[in-house]
Amino acid sequence: MIPHARPPIARWRSVQSRPSNVGSRLACSLATLLLASGLCAQNLLPAVSVGDGVNPDGWRLVGGKGQWVEASHEGRGALLVEGNGNDESRWEAKKISLDSGALLALRFSARRDTVSASGVVVAGPSRINRDFFPSDSWQHYEFVFCVPSDATNDFLRLGQWHVNGKVLFDDAELFPVAPVHRRLPGGLELGEGESIRDGRYRFGANFQWIGANYHRPLVKSRAAFNSNRWIFYPGAEVVYRFSVAGGTQTNGIVRAAINDYTSGVLRIEASRNGRSWLRVATLAGGRRA
Repeated sequence: MIPHARPPIARWRSVQSRPSNVGSRLACSLATLLLASGLCAQNLLPAVSVGDGVNPDGWRLVGGKGQWVEASHEGRGALLVEGNGNDESRWEAKKISLDSGALLALRFSARRDTVSASGVVVAGPSRINRDFFPSDSWQHYEFVFCVPSDATNDFLRLGQWHVNGKVLFDDAELFPVAPVHRRLPGGLELGEGESIRDGRYRFGANFQWIGANYHRPLVKSRAAFNSNRWIFYPGAEVVYRFSVAGGTQTNGIVRAAINDYTSGVLRIEASRNGRSWLRVATLAGGRRA
């Protein structure tokens, strides 16, 4: 696909659907995107190191067992959740204001307090989640996510899913970041998953990278995201805009797949102006297109 001077737009929408895990892959490619935060960026989360033994300031326990414990990490306090191997529980930071479409970095430390091969740590706001496998020593975890376009006040969670035992959290930070894309001669700009080879522009979304649901072509998302895949539900939508300076598009190829289907139909549409849309494909079940 050779870029058009007026960037084409691709859109994924769900129709009459309950939640489905959808992975969309548009080609295989590789580029670089760095994420730089301001040196004086303010942490949007309340500290987990200060608490009253039951409900730490600014946090609340949801589901299962948990508590604030003293002197568990570098002499400070930490948040603890406990699972039975078949449940989930989490600490939620009180509602915070997240700007629609903003890029945010979440960082925290975690460790399990028991020997258990089951379950994962879960982290992120209400509609963005990433799973991590905790170890029995303190480890640092981080990822970046793009706030959904229709987000308002939200919460952020740190918790466990199907862990048989205890997990502790500390050093939680949430702050804005800015993308730094690869710049090439001629004014070209490419991000993660984008490349130009033999005169052809390619975008292959890698949803397992540190940027999670964010890629340079992303214009808007009204969908959920879990670890490495979009999750569509009634009214959910993801819009990408593909453009490279000085190019003219002559044709294009789209590849998409549904990897976990519940019900409904997924529509793939394209537009040159973002107003008039042409249906490219309709998918249902475990189909690929």
